[in-house]
Amino acid sequence: MATIRCPFCHLDFDESAFPAHQAQHLKLRSDGQHTDYVSLPHEEQVAGDLSGVPTVYVHRSCGVQTVMPEKIVRSYLANPFLYMSDNTYCCGCQTHVPLGQCNWTETGEDLQLYMNRLRADKRPAPPRDWFRVFLWLMVGLLALIVFAGVVKSILVS
Repeated sequence: MATIRCPFCHLDFDESAFPAHQAQHLKLRSDGQHTDYVSLPHEEQVAGDLSGVPTVYVHRSCGVQTVMPEKIVRSYLANPFLYMSDNTYCCGCQTHVPLGQCNWTETGEDLQLYMNRLRADKRPAPPRDWFRVFLWLMVGLLALIVFAGVVKSILVS
C-alpha cells in the first residue's frame, strides 16, 4: 500500500489513513489557529543564527503584534514557495489575514513584498544556453517558412 509523508509531523502514513491524520493537524484551536502548520523537516529548514531575520509582524487593521514560530521562519527561508496561500495568522483578529495587511515590526516591510522578494531570489535561473536554443528555434522557423514558400510555388505552377 502507498504511504504519504505528513507535511506537519513528517511521519509516514498509509494513504487510506492519511486524511484522518491530516484532519487532526488542521483542527482549529479556540484562538482560531490550526493545531499545527505545515513546515519542512528539521534537516531541510534553514540552520544557524536568525539574527536580522524578522519574526514579529503587526496587522495594520487591528495593530496587534504576532510572533511567527521559528520552525515556520526556518521553513519559509529554505522554501519561500511552501506557503503559497499568502495568508498569516493574526493574534488580534484571531483569524488568518492576507500577508499584504501586515508589516514586520523589525523592518517595517510589508510581509507580501518580503515574500515576493524571497521567492524571486529562489526562482531557478534560465538555462545557460537559452540563447542557443532560441537561435535554433528561429532557424527552424525560417526553414519552415522557406519550405512552405517552395511548396506553394510548386503547387501554383
